[in-house]
Amino acid sequence: MGSVLKFLIVEDNEADIELMSRELKKIFDHYEYKVCCDKNSFVELFKKFEPDLVITDYQISSEINGKDIIMLSKNLNPFVPVIIVSGSIGEELAVECLRLGAGDYVLKDRIKRLPFSVKDLIEKEKIRKENFELMENLKASNERYMTMFDNSRLPMLLIDPDDSLKILDVNKAAVNFYGYSKDEFKVLTIYDLVILPKEEVIDLAKIAKNDSQSFFDFQHRLKNGEMKYVNVYSGPIKFDDRVNLLSIVVDVTEKKRLEEKAKQLEERIHLMNRIESMGRLAGTIAHDFNNILTPIIAYSDVGCSITSEESELHNYFKQIKYAAEKGASLTRQILALGRKQVMMFKKIEIKKFIDENANLFRRLIREDIDFVLDVRDSQSIVNIDVGQITQVLVNLLVNAVDALKNAKEKKIVIEVDRFVVTEDIIDNYVDLSIGDYVRISVSDTGCGIPKEHMKNIFEPFFTTKLESGGSGLGLSICLGIIKQHKGDIKVYSEEGVGTTFKIFLPIVKTKVEDELSDNIGTNNTLRLNCNVLLVEDDLLVLEAVSKGLEKMGCRVLAVSDPAEAIDKVLNEGVNCDILVTDIIMPKYDGKQLYKLLSSIIKGLKVIFISGYSHAMLEDILDIEKGITFIQKPFDAKMLALKIKEVLG
Repeated sequence: MGSVLKFLIVEDNEADIELMSRELKKIFDHYEYKVCCDKNSFVELFKKFEPDLVITDYQISSEINGKDIIMLSKNLNPFVPVIIVSGSIGEELAVECLRLGAGDYVLKDRIKRLPFSVKDLIEKEKIRKENFELMENLKASNERYMTMFDNSRLPMLLIDPDDSLKILDVNKAAVNFYGYSKDEFKVLTIYDLVILPKEEVIDLAKIAKNDSQSFFDFQHRLKNGEMKYVNVYSGPIKFDDRVNLLSIVVDVTEKKRLEEKAKQLEERIHLMNRIESMGRLAGTIAHDFNNILTPIIAYSDVGCSITSEESELHNYFKQIKYAAEKGASLTRQILALGRKQVMMFKKIEIKKFIDENANLFRRLIREDIDFVLDVRDSQSIVNIDVGQITQVLVNLLVNAVDALKNAKEKKIVIEVDRFVVTEDIIDNYVDLSIGDYVRISVSDTGCGIPKEHMKNIFEPFFTTKLESGGSGLGLSICLGIIKQHKGDIKVYSEEGVGTTFKIFLPIVKTKVEDELSDNIGTNNTLRLNCNVLLVEDDLLVLEAVSKGLEKMGCRVLAVSDPAEAIDKVLNEGVNCDILVTDIIMPKYDGKQLYKLLSSIIKGLKVIFISGYSHAMLEDILDIEKGITFIQKPFDAKMLALKIKEVLG
């Protein structure tokens, strides 16, 4: 069991204290904390409790604030780090707190970062304290200094503190770390290692010379050109009757890499949570909208079936259905925000998919743009919703065309190749698993995306096209679709040079599926001979679907109340071959209704219908994945085909 860490929290809000404690528990197994909110109790607790770290709100009261706590803490024990936790602290104030000696500041809406900051500061202060003690010991004896200097496992540099900052001596660890020999170091200055302007390095050296111990966060260049992130602990040391600077170097490159990865994950999770929230809202709206579209489509089918194909009225019905289906397509696109739309997956060779859409892609691109289609992967098979992936590529191409309006060189390239995510590079592809992927790259030589916009481009409603009426949903929808395919989408851009979007789709090992031949014909030629119990609480949907099925030969008993359906079966002896039922209804949901009726009618088949997507229903009612389900809106032919399939 590790030692118990002690935290002194300066905060008067009980909810914030509880929130801090909950986050700290995620990282630290053994810790205890004390709380205070005024100067006297802080000083008293600090002396008695002897904390390892202080966590303080900035605006505590009118008498004391975060800066006061920093100064008190440093006077009581300079090796106890202080973290400012504030709901809102300006950049200037935050910098001032850091200059006074705060180790870090954490905004309350980013409180999840607190335990990582605490852990980092405790480790830094431990090293700083050890180095301080080392410095003190070194000052006591040149002989002892030389022994500790040479034998230290940490790289050490002895530096001339004047403006030349010449490197006077290094230990073996420094030779091994930087790659220079001791003789090579003799002609080097600190400017050869630190990638900062000379004036800034001189200022930092003066700070180190005047303080007993200074801490710096640098990037150092090794002899082979490689860059390393380092923490440098530097301070004055008297050696041979001369004051020099002793710098102790700690390699934190791996730690920085992990921090960057954690930051990327946090940003990705934040984005996906926002998109998920949008998807849930869209799912609720889509349910009502789909209930409206279903009778429109169904009555359009009935109208088409009772009018002559040459008549003007028949054409009107076709146009009504076409408009309703466009509305249904829009609903599916909105549902893609939260990965809640129904996908129609199909295994297909990626080359065939690209070839089938090549003409569509070319029609989207103006004649003055050079368009290149380069398919290097001709055999890989992907399991995709062809329409949805086509939509993604169309969206990216439209954006690419817009980006080329004022470009000198106008070129768009689609490249398709195979990409393998291995264990060595998995850290760079946090949303993918190890394995084989098809990579589709869409590149343009356009205006590029400003750096400040890069982290927002997949956010719902974020757009740079306000003047042209951009909705800000296009890339959000693309991301939702790709995520539902268990893939990922990445973007690389440079202003004035161009942009590349890379889509990663997992490769499947199975064979391509055969095309399903539509040998059923039109609505008028499809005939069924079965008894259908239709249960739907929306009367417009009930009547429209009932009439559509009757036109195809079904004997339909249509009821709007699940309790009435149960009564018909129990007390009137009604029998049926298949139950077609809405899922979300008053009194009984569709799942409960089917469970009850199937215990009475042996071998009863069922098709569930709903304005919600299947994914939404899994969340709401724990509906199993393997059930037969049709999402509204649908036409009578689609339902009839599904009935034919279920009954066999």
